[in-house]
Amino acid sequence: MADTGHAANEQKLPAPDLSGPLEKLVVQRRSHRSFARGELTPGQLSLLLWSAQGRVARSRRAVPSAGATYPLDVLAAVSQPGVPGFEPGLYRYLPAENALALLKRGKLAHELAGACYGQSFVAAVPVVLIVTCEVARIAPRYGDRSHRYIYMEAGHAGQNVSLVAESLGLGTVMVGAFDDAALAKVLELPAGHEPVYVFPIGTPA
Repeated sequence: MADTGHAANEQKLPAPDLSGPLEKLVVQRRSHRSFARGELTPGQLSLLLWSAQGRVARSRRAVPSAGATYPLDVLAAVSQPGVPGFEPGLYRYLPAENALALLKRGKLAHELAGACYGQSFVAAVPVVLIVTCEVARIAPRYGDRSHRYIYMEAGHAGQNVSLVAESLGLGTVMVGAFDDAALAKVLELPAGHEPVYVFPIGTPA
């Protein structure tokens, strides 16, 4: 419901206690579109990827998923300078192993920015995380509601990534403005996979 001002029956709540570490991150979080040139460490990249889809116990992951169907994948496009020990290219995150599998060699920064309607800051970071989905993993169970649950899960992943980035002194912005077909082509997504969300990550300028 829209906020229409003071209600006659309103009851004041205590002021939120913002002294805890998580609460401070929520307060400090901002969207960043200007980045300094530099690298991410392998440890930073690992934590960011883990926060998006990593395992926390047995087959459970760091974000809730409808029916534990986990329709999302996380790809990492590493630029130069990017991450020491990782050549420029496109990688797929493997949650069970907490590892990256190289899918495609070469810098994709400008192609990704072009698919995101020319948003140049997408090409100005060491790493771009891209969330994709495979609808076939969830559709047999949830049918027409599948995309609703996919977008919910992607939102959970995005919030985790943004808060972890803040905790690491990094910055990101949640990008949903992209040409689906163009982005899928850049990523060479298999049939049945769709791009959902883009997170450019770097050190705020």
